Amino acid sequence: KTYIKHYGELDKGKGNMATNHTIFEIGSTTKVFTGTLMANAVLDNKIELEEDIRKYLNGNFLNLEFQGQPIKIKDLLVHRSGIQVPFPSTKEIREKYPADRFLFYKNRLDLAYTKKYFLSDLRNVKVDSLPGTGFKYGALGPELCAYILENVYKENYEELLEQKIFKKLGMQSTKLRLENNEIL
Repeated sequence: KTYIKHYGELDKGKGNMATNHTIFEIGSTTKVFTGTLMANAVLDNKIELEEDIRKYLNGNFLNLEFQGQPIKIKDLLVHRSGIQVPFPSTKEIREKYPADRFLFYKNRLDLAYTKKYFLSDLRNVKVDSLPGTGFKYGALGPELCAYILENVYKENYEELLEQKIFKKLGMQSTKLRLENNEIL
């Protein structure tokens, strides 16, 4: 049996209460889904946790190592890639706009940040510590895992989520991107 209870308002002071049909952003829960897909890829013999990530990338990424030590799949999964900078860089936003406007401009930046830009940044990033050692939480590892998943399964990430997680678990209202009529 499932019990559901809603608390609070969607917009404080407006009386608009959450319901069973309220849409919430899944945010960092996506990292759990990506980890689940990566575990499936290991079980499907599509990837190996100890393998150099460059084996699964299209193109030349000689920069994705530190002192001859490559980033491994497992390093991405535990936020220990050795890459300390976020993608996309928010430095300009932080310098140009007040802190209370950061999320607004960060969301705009994220919407314009395509796979092409991600791969370009990945080709130019510097691994600045030994992969597998220093912990740096962020979206870079899971985003790179999503790209690797697309390469090994030859399907886009959203389709993989739909087929391998959402449909199997009956998650009919879960998705990465909202339609215009679903945005509050």
